Order: sequence, then C-alpha cells, then structure tokens
Amino acid sequence: MTRGRFDPGFRLKLHYKDLCICKAMADKSGASTLLLDMTLADYRVLIAQGYGEEDISALYRKKRPV
Repeated sequence: MTRGRFDPGFRLKLHYKDLCICKAMADKSGASTLLLDMTLADYRVLIAQGYGEEDISALYRKKRPV
C-alpha cells in the first residue's frame, strides 16, 4: 500500500455490499453503527472515485493519499 499498489483481494465494492447488509441488521436491532457509518461513507467516496474493484486496502488512499 505504501507503494501505491492495491492488488485485488476482497474487493471494496463487495465489502461495501456486505456492510450495507450488516447496517440494515444493526438498524433493526437498534445497535450503534457509528464506525460502520463512517466506513460506509469512506467506501462510497472510494467507489465513486473508481476504486471499487480494488482490495479493501484501498481505504489507505482515503486516509493517506498516494
């Protein structure tokens, strides 16, 4: 990641989909989702920027742009 390489592993867009399912379940049970909401917001930005096919480590781009 520090070299700007984000080889595919578990794709960001698939993790986003799974986290949306988790969010729906958490909302139904009344659980807190603050961290989940922050992660989903970061993923939405990265997907909009075209990084949805990259490994979830692409989150590094958002936290420390390369």
